[in-house]
Amino acid sequence: MAYYQIENSLMPGRYDCRRYVDFAFSTHLHRHPELVIALSGEIVLSVGARTETLHAGDAALVLPHEPHGYSTPAASEVIVTVFSADYAGDVFAFLRGRHAVSSVFRPNICDFEYARVVLEAEASSPYRRRAALYALLSAFIEQAELVAGSETDELIARVLAEMSERAGDETLT
Repeated sequence: MAYYQIENSLMPGRYDCRRYVDFAFSTHLHRHPELVIALSGEIVLSVGARTETLHAGDAALVLPHEPHGYSTPAASEVIVTVFSADYAGDVFAFLRGRHAVSSVFRPNICDFEYARVVLEAEASSPYRRRAALYALLSAFIEQAELVAGSETDELIARVLAEMSERAGDETLT
């Protein structure tokens, strides 16, 4: 069972960044991309049928409408940023109709540290946030093995987009 998270499916210009210790979240999906950076420990990310582990210094990008959840086998600290695709429109136009074989990637230390500081800072301007997101999204595109999505994936994405326009939080079975 997956939870459709309407809160992370509405509003262009959405940006929500939170730090979590020992993060766990049940399987859910939403319209907006989600970027995770692992600050310490390890965290297990489930995306669809695959399971991946992030270690300190890793990041992961969950694309729109991908069912995903998290668990922490031991101590961890992460930053989770959910943002609307219009924050990086050309990146998501490039990714449209594609999926990554793996969500996890390893940004260089400069991009990682810059993003760590900027994404969380309440006083960061939207331009600095976009710059930090672009730095990480660029690393993802450089490292990811991208494959074409199916017509079924596109249909599901359209149905879920319609749901987010019309409904509240829903449990999908």
